[in-house]
Amino acid sequence: MLENIIKKEYINTTDLKMNWKDAIKLSAKPLVDDGVVEAGYVDNMIENVETHGPYIDLGKGIAIAHAKNYKNINRTGISILKLNVPTYILEDNNHRIDILITLASVDDNEHLGHLAALTTTLSDDKTLTEFKEATTIEHIYNIVHNNTGTVKFGTICGESLVSSFMIKQNISNTLKYWGVREKVEIYRFDVDSYKNQKDIDMWFINNELKDKVNLKNVVVIDSILDKKELEGKLKLVCDQLEIR
Repeated sequence: MLENIIKKEYINTTDLKMNWKDAIKLSAKPLVDDGVVEAGYVDNMIENVETHGPYIDLGKGIAIAHAKNYKNINRTGISILKLNVPTYILEDNNHRIDILITLASVDDNEHLGHLAALTTTLSDDKTLTEFKEATTIEHIYNIVHNNTGTVKFGTICGESLVSSFMIKQNISNTLKYWGVREKVEIYRFDVDSYKNQKDIDMWFINNELKDKVNLKNVVVIDSILDKKELEGKLKLVCDQLEIR
């Protein structure tokens, strides 16, 4: 149901800190720019929250902004904004949001159907966690449309949270430089949660963890500060997994 109405260009991420009204405006901007809705539809959504309260908050950090003013809707569309800095509906700390979805449907039946499809997709805890940890628009798009063609890398946090973060970031930057970042999804796990992951294609860990985890497809990084070491080992993995 969602395949034809959530285009890749309707998905955005932001590192900006903003209030909930500006977040709704930014989330809806791709739909306005593409003529899916009129600018007045954004005002309708904001006015609804001011009138009826934070009804758009579905819990778990997800909000779906929508309104039934069909005169401002030209065709059906859904846009998604991932907020790396959360916003708070009505400035209420009980309504923290880091995924803001804008829904525009041309009639009541479509409206309810798309709400149901979105909530079903995001009600799965694993999918939601993956969504929130996604670092690229391509990754978010694949989650929404249940595409599994990308390669999955995993890193593990040991005593030092910094090391796994740096490994993940260095892998991401290197893949981006090589022009293949969107072909790989990268996740971080702790020493307990990694055991439940069955679909990671390759693990990257620092030297301190090599005797503490039980993994088959694993690359051990001896020095997280050695860029050449990471690039060399990552190149071998990319060749092995045909990431080009």
